[in-house]
Amino acid sequence: MEAPKEPPFSMLMVTVLGEGHVTMREIIGTMLKARGIKVYTSRKGVQIGDVSEALSDMKLRFVVLSCIETSVVDAVQAFVRRVKEERKDVTVIAGGPMADRSGADIVTSDLDRFNAIVAAPRREAGQQ
Repeated sequence: MEAPKEPPFSMLMVTVLGEGHVTMREIIGTMLKARGIKVYTSRKGVQIGDVSEALSDMKLRFVVLSCIETSVVDAVQAFVRRVKEERKDVTVIAGGPMADRSGADIVTSDLDRFNAIVAAPRREAGQQ
């Protein structure tokens, strides 16, 4: 299967500053890129100011956060609040043991459910 020439939408996949767990973020990001989705990511933890390019992308549909560390729950909550303030049209998805405390629109650590959620905009655009 060939990836589309023009990405149908984009996603921001990050961990906040101080979050050490990045393995699933990297795996899922690679999988989505292979499907032709533009994925913004960073190899290091971010703060809201670090993601201004992604947030200004009008094709941005999802912000995905990994929430493992109890010590960064406050930072995750603040990040989610700021994303929602700046981009009311974007869905925030969080996964991991602390995700239910994140304030995200959708909380899931189930890869099948995640895939179904992010596949919906592709179907709306008439793509497979």
